[in-house]
Amino acid sequence: MAASRSRRFRRSCIPSPRGSASIVQAESAVKLAKSNWDRWQQLADRGIAPAATAEQMKSQWEQAVATLNVNKARAGDRTIKAPFSGIVGLTDAAPGMLVNPGAAIATLDDVTVIRVDFPVPEQFISVLRDGLPLTATADAYPATTFSGHIAKIDTRLDPATRSVTARAEFPNPDGRLKPGMLLRVSIDRAVRKNPAVPESAVIFESGEAYALKIERAPPGQAGAPGGAPGGRPPQGAAARPGANGGPQAGPALIAVRHAIQTGLRQDGLVEILSGLAISDRIVADGTNRIRPNDPVSLVGQAGRRGQNGQGAPAPGGAAAGPGGAQRRDAPAAGPAGPA
Repeated sequence: MAASRSRRFRRSCIPSPRGSASIVQAESAVKLAKSNWDRWQQLADRGIAPAATAEQMKSQWEQAVATLNVNKARAGDRTIKAPFSGIVGLTDAAPGMLVNPGAAIATLDDVTVIRVDFPVPEQFISVLRDGLPLTATADAYPATTFSGHIAKIDTRLDPATRSVTARAEFPNPDGRLKPGMLLRVSIDRAVRKNPAVPESAVIFESGEAYALKIERAPPGQAGAPGGAPGGRPPQGAAARPGANGGPQAGPALIAVRHAIQTGLRQDGLVEILSGLAISDRIVADGTNRIRPNDPVSLVGQAGRRGQNGQGAPAPGGAAAGPGGAQRRDAPAAGPAGPA
């Protein structure tokens, strides 16, 4: 056998010497037996030799043909054929080594597609189906996610573990996945695309969930234009500067409490099923220091740092509530992760 480590073979025979001494000897015996039979048959037809002798020569020729066929079959058993294209791994076989029937002398692997068998609990059988996409990770490549699909699902459950075995296939064009590696398989039951907000923006009270949505103050309310004497903002609210540094006229903002319905939690976010829209602005944190309908102003619109050292916080938040405590606001946007 002429095979080297990690050598790739197509579906064919591994090179071996052509013919053998036994086959050459058997072929020669067939030719001799055929020649003897032909000669004695001619003599028997002319009445010179007995017909029994011709029949005996024919029998010898048939035996020589049978011996040749046996030797050819044995030679085929000594030829190792690759049942599929793949890569030959390490082998301890050496030229001249005696190999017993059934002994493993090498490994052949087709790693273009890796198949993984894994158990799935009984309660998730309704999710499984042929072609279901899934992902897998390996300890050897912690930052890489491999994508595949379910190719086949077993027809029976294991009565001991109450699970069914599913077979997944992962394309492996670069050969990074090796047979025998440990893979962690994940199946996404569903992907939910709903708005999500930070956990700090949700207020839980008496089994209900609320969020403080930033809205325009209605006319006549404190903080709205004309709602306070002289148009001044209430105590604790940040004023918006005008072009000359004075208070800027414009709609006042308040924090309105809205009941919401929450869903899943993941990575510091809470899924919003109802009560908020993606375009809504909310108070992202500091909700325990602000009351419903308190006036607010968006951070970044409260002015820039002036000569007196007073100024607005960095953009991206809101200044609101009594005492001028600052709050960050965030849009209720971004899909929640997979369920």
